[in-house]
Amino acid sequence: MSRKGGGKRRGRGGRRGDADGPLEVEKYRELIPDFDRFLEVVKTAEPRTLRTNTRRITPDELRARLGVKGYGVHDVPHQPEFLRITREGEDGLPPVSDTVEHWAGHFYIQQTVTGWAAPLLDPQPGDRILDMCSSPGGKTTHLAECMGEEGVVVACEVNEGRIRALLGNVYRMAHPNVMVVAADGRHFPEGATFDRVMVDVPCSAEGTLRKKGGVIPRKTKRARRKLFGIQVALLRRAIELTRPGGTLMYCTCTFDPAENEGVLSEVLKDAPVDVEHLDMPVPHERGVTEWEEHEFDPRMPRAVRMYPHLHDSGGFFLCRLRKEGDAPVRGWSPVPAVFPEEDRYPDEEFPTPLEAIAEVEDFYGLDRDVMDRFGYMRRGSNAWVHGMDAWPMESWEPGRWRSISNGFRAFDLSAAYPRPTNDLFQLLDDAVGKRRVELTPARWLDLLAGRRVRVEDPPHGYVALVLGGEVVGRGFVREGVLNSQIPRGRMRWLRAAVELESKFGSTGS
Repeated sequence: MSRKGGGKRRGRGGRRGDADGPLEVEKYRELIPDFDRFLEVVKTAEPRTLRTNTRRITPDELRARLGVKGYGVHDVPHQPEFLRITREGEDGLPPVSDTVEHWAGHFYIQQTVTGWAAPLLDPQPGDRILDMCSSPGGKTTHLAECMGEEGVVVACEVNEGRIRALLGNVYRMAHPNVMVVAADGRHFPEGATFDRVMVDVPCSAEGTLRKKGGVIPRKTKRARRKLFGIQVALLRRAIELTRPGGTLMYCTCTFDPAENEGVLSEVLKDAPVDVEHLDMPVPHERGVTEWEEHEFDPRMPRAVRMYPHLHDSGGFFLCRLRKEGDAPVRGWSPVPAVFPEEDRYPDEEFPTPLEAIAEVEDFYGLDRDVMDRFGYMRRGSNAWVHGMDAWPMESWEPGRWRSISNGFRAFDLSAAYPRPTNDLFQLLDDAVGKRRVELTPARWLDLLAGRRVRVEDPPHGYVALVLGGEVVGRGFVREGVLNSQIPRGRMRWLRAAVELESKFGSTGS
């Protein structure tokens, strides 16, 4: 557990490195407790850990399913939704990411240390939450899971490539109450406030050094100053967007006090927030009040430092802030039935989403109670399904941001037949009662290789493709011949999952 008294650490900035401690690591000798043990651990591979998507499966069920496939599956103390995986690569066993369970969104591969951020922010059903730097989506999906299907998570990301990764994980994990926005968090639009804000800022990523053989990459002073400025600006903007009485979580995956206590101390000089004391049931250290020539805010020991050798994961820093005052969120309004933009598609060209849903329900044997859980919006020629009870967009002025997704693109309103997207089929999964086609792994491999796969039922139209009992995407049957309509870019991944199912059997026919 943490050392009593908290805080002062002085570094040896000029100490030269050696074979056991490169210069970049050695400078933290007096910051990190049991430093020699730290050096041993960071040169070893980090365990593979995953977070169960408890909205879709229980940890016990997931443990059993992965165990049958040959993986070693172990509990993680104090984090019941996390599992540690072993035996990858043994006897030809592929990475756990190549399983149908991963494809179907039953888990997210995540460091256990980062799994504390969302629960410690304490999201509640019905909250309005902003994840300011959200890709690749671990904390976004964890926040949404903690809230159930009540409330909204707005996931902000500036990098276009990382947005694609974020969308892939949000859709795979099937969280319909997530809204993705492309924006630089420093300029995130004003007009709406949030109950809680996650600020996992870009950082030097020193805490991931186990992926780099225990070596921290060098950064120039200029690069560090630039990074410090970005971190300060992001935290200041986050505070502005938090309602009075709301909470924020500032976190990084670095050891550097300048990026942790230094950023917070700079902002705390004039920001209307206080630092809350974090209690944790796992080994940790407290934030520091002094480092090299710098002195930090005396409240920093309320924050938490987590080190790889204390919990066999990565390095992480967490600090929870509460904004002064007490007021409800503002700037939120009902989600409209049509996306509010210049629409090239007049309403009369297409059925409304609700009219299309009635057809989809009958076509695929969906229970009305299932579909009534969601809201629907038309955007262009597409219907979107979402779990949001409100949204902030109408309060945002035009600027350097754009809406990417609001829930899931569900189906094309212009199609001659009801055509659910692959993402909608995976969201609905067991609720799809008709037009399901489940294949043996051998027939799946034929399908993915482009060979003819004949089916007797249904005779024609779009179908839900099933692997190992999981709906994994969409197909189309024409004159008794089945074709996959799963995107080509995902075929290699699905093929690996099919091969693993083939090795251990399948419930398919």
